[in-house]
Amino acid sequence: MLVKSISRKGVIFMLLWSAGMIAQEWPGDEMLPLKQVLSRLENQFDCKFTYADETVRSVFIPGIPENSKLSGALKWLEKYSGLHFKSVSPGKILIIPSSRLHRFCGFVLDAENKQPVAGVLIQTGRKQTMTDGTGFFQIYDSVEKLSVTLQKASFLTEHLFLETASKKECKEIYIRSRMENLFPVYLFNFITRGIYKRKDGGVEIDLRRFGILPGLIEPDVLQTLQALPSVQSVNEKVSDLNIRGGTHDQNAVLWDGIRLYQTSHFFGLITAVNPKMVRRVRLLKTGAPPDYSNAVSGAIMMQTDTVTAVNLQVEAGINFIHSDAWSKIPLGNHSEMEIGGRKAISPYVQTPTYQQYYRRILQNTEAVDQNIAGGEGTVFFDFYDFSFKYMYKSHRDFWRLNGIF
Repeated sequence: MLVKSISRKGVIFMLLWSAGMIAQEWPGDEMLPLKQVLSRLENQFDCKFTYADETVRSVFIPGIPENSKLSGALKWLEKYSGLHFKSVSPGKILIIPSSRLHRFCGFVLDAENKQPVAGVLIQTGRKQTMTDGTGFFQIYDSVEKLSVTLQKASFLTEHLFLETASKKECKEIYIRSRMENLFPVYLFNFITRGIYKRKDGGVEIDLRRFGILPGLIEPDVLQTLQALPSVQSVNEKVSDLNIRGGTHDQNAVLWDGIRLYQTSHFFGLITAVNPKMVRRVRLLKTGAPPDYSNAVSGAIMMQTDTVTAVNLQVEAGINFIHSDAWSKIPLGNHSEMEIGGRKAISPYVQTPTYQQYYRRILQNTEAVDQNIAGGEGTVFFDFYDFSFKYMYKSHRDFWRLNGIF
């Protein structure tokens, strides 16, 4: 058992020793400029290297192993640089191209703008170098035709053959940028349920599947849009929407293609379009087609339902501001009538919500409210709207008649 234990330890020691020798033999991934390595050697061994700048230009080598003597360092340099290091006197070393080696050089340029590309990795066998700020590189090798590989992030990898270069001329090499095709990203339930981000940059709101937003008791179209990024109202009114810093008159507001110029009730606090008569809302910001004239800032397109009703649908409701009614009436297999209306309840009852709206529209004005609860001489704010849609839809034809009052 003791012999087996010793033999196992010996095998492990031999494996670690051989791995260490291999690690010292093969260079690391870090490549250093030859000029930088020569400067370190001059300070370490108190010697002087003499060379032409053109000889060591754009030559990169792996780092010299630690604790190497000057002679070992020179052999390392000759092995990985392809140059000849000749000692002419004590402390003075001459660097010249080897007579047995051929010089290969080139300028790497961008194929699109013809500008030099720095930091391109040039590999050939066990030798490699990098281009400098002017895109220049050079390699010394014993072959007359050299196969090289050019690699750089965001560029396509190129494989080519280089021929021996003359003293003054180096080949121009063009590399192409790597094009990445990105798949479209669709965002569903953006901010809340029923808001979708379209691939063209617009935003679509499905009011029938709409979720809950803070401060809203019903899916008011223009108030809902203010919850989206880059859409706001500086005076907190739906009659003055600012899309990406634009003014309200730079917005195109459409209901089934009908251009709306009066978009609010109650001095800008309530949208003029009945939300039950709107199925989808599409918002385009700073990218509206030319079909929507004067849409410099954005376009708000409200659309009714395009699905023909099968059964009669009726809805009615009331809140502290108005009462509303809506109905969708089928008129056959291919046609329907959709009607909806709203009427303020302020002439009949003044709710706390109405009083808050009343104070809101009169604040910071010269108007003085003497009797907000009602009485002789009191003016009540009233509004109403009525809209309808007749639609005929078959396999061949599509007719639609809209009206809003």
